[in-house]
Amino acid sequence: MCHQLYCLCIPPRFHLKPRANIHVSSMWRFALIVTLASAAVPTVFAWGDGLAHPVIGELAQTLLSAKGRQLVESLVDPKYEGSLGGQTCNWADYWRFNHRNTGPWHFVDMNATPPSKCGYSPEDCADGNCIIGALTAQTYQLLNTKCEKSINNTHALQFIAHFIGDVTQPLHTVGRDIGGNSDHVKFDGRTTNFHAIHDAHIPDKRAEEVGAGKDARAYAGFLANLYGSKAEIYASRKYVDLVAMDTYGNLKAAINMAVDSNVLDCSSTGFWNLYDEDPAQDFGKTYYEVVKLPLEEQIAKLAAWINAIADQCLNDYSSTANASPQSPAVPIIVPQNRQVDWATPSARNWKLRRALAPN
Repeated sequence: MCHQLYCLCIPPRFHLKPRANIHVSSMWRFALIVTLASAAVPTVFAWGDGLAHPVIGELAQTLLSAKGRQLVESLVDPKYEGSLGGQTCNWADYWRFNHRNTGPWHFVDMNATPPSKCGYSPEDCADGNCIIGALTAQTYQLLNTKCEKSINNTHALQFIAHFIGDVTQPLHTVGRDIGGNSDHVKFDGRTTNFHAIHDAHIPDKRAEEVGAGKDARAYAGFLANLYGSKAEIYASRKYVDLVAMDTYGNLKAAINMAVDSNVLDCSSTGFWNLYDEDPAQDFGKTYYEVVKLPLEEQIAKLAAWINAIADQCLNDYSSTANASPQSPAVPIIVPQNRQVDWATPSARNWKLRRALAPN
């Protein structure tokens, strides 16, 4: 079952179908199984299972070009009503729980030791089995098929809509302490972990602060007024060059977005530096005030990526900094089909081991 801020995943063997004639002793056994399962399965947070991803989608929807809007309307699952808003950008998290091989696609464990050292090395995603490789693969799933209507392309677009949200969250681009998941902290008096406060608690508190409450569209409207002017920056070659790749076939534009997030991990005025100063502090106070704007500013990058894909699929290269129509197609890179090198930093991460574990 999924709560607004977290998902509690019960393994399939514990999904028992209730029966009308169940005996009391059976009911006790059922209660015991569910209790044990709940205790054994960790709470899993993602970059805003509740509010943050819908806000990113609503903001992107307001910044889409006409062709970008046409692409979204054509490909997103009909239940999402032709929009990146609502739950569209949360889809990849729901998909992950029954498709564990996609778990590593939500993060990249850069070989960094923040706050003293940050930065990306191509070896951090050499096998493509990270968020950078996944963004590359899903983008080329669309480009190599000219964005034709298909279930694969619907999934590709919805993966991208989610992954660009994840890659702009700094704790998704660093391996320290399992991306902060193992660091227990307080936020406004509530016990949580360092990763979760960036995924959920900070954006939720910020939405309340600006008067949006739990309304993702209202919060997105506030952000559009605040950061809409950055749309031109995020549409530059640095962020939407869908051709240039590193030596392992990962898009450099995806790497640049991840690096932007990872730089914050080494910020001298926030994030891990402030954590190390006082891990026992209440992170809903001074820490929140310091990081809320840098964290918030990262989330306006989705529309530019979708617009760039739409321009290429519709053979309109005049408004994007990408390849010419004569550029050869690049083979689709499919991370889930690659062999995992268990010596890599990402393979040592418990999230990857858990994601690849058999059901």
